[in-house]
Amino acid sequence: EAKAVAQRKAEEAKAKAEKKKFDEQKKKEDAKADASRKAFEAKIAANKKKEEAKAVAQRKAEEAKSHMFDATVVGTRVELFGLDGNAAAMNGIQGSVEKVGSGGRIITVLLDDDRKFNTKTRNLKAPGSVTAQVEAASDTAEAIKPGTQSALGIGSKVELYGLEGKSEGMNGEHGVVEAVRAGGIVTVLLESGQRFNARSRNLKVLAEATKTNNDDGL
Repeated sequence: EAKAVAQRKAEEAKAKAEKKKFDEQKKKEDAKADASRKAFEAKIAANKKKEEAKAVAQRKAEEAKSHMFDATVVGTRVELFGLDGNAAAMNGIQGSVEKVGSGGRIITVLLDDDRKFNTKTRNLKAPGSVTAQVEAASDTAEAIKPGTQSALGIGSKVELYGLEGKSEGMNGEHGVVEAVRAGGIVTVLLESGQRFNARSRNLKVLAEATKTNNDDGL
């Protein structure tokens, strides 16, 4: 019986030693795997940062290389203008070039409201630019419903609305669109003489539009 007890204790001690050895080995392997994972993640993060820096540098280089507006380049921000007839209401709407077809003659524009519109290059310009600015004539104005953003462009008579926070007191003020910038930011010259930057969603186009003078030949 004493021999059996001693043998059982020896087996238990052996099992305990083997478990301890296994746990220590597993701990080492887990530590090694964790170190490898962290090293891999650090490498990925470094590569990502490097690629982002490269992309930024490339974009800046491209911007510096070309200052000309080219509506035949996919991704170019554009504004519709000079359209007449049933399409007149589209004048002033902005978007990005999605596809160039027919040898560069027909451009598919993905509008900011997610609609797609096919037009010719002569009906596209840089957003907010005065170059080749075509203002809505009386017949065009009739095709555009007041109170919408479809007619928003340089010279449009607008009303501020939907502003919150510190700018809430500006709601209801009237002015004329002076510039339309990237990202939907619109500069409005208010009747008070103050200039105010607002997003297009906070502007309501009024029935009467103000024409822009293009006698400078730009």
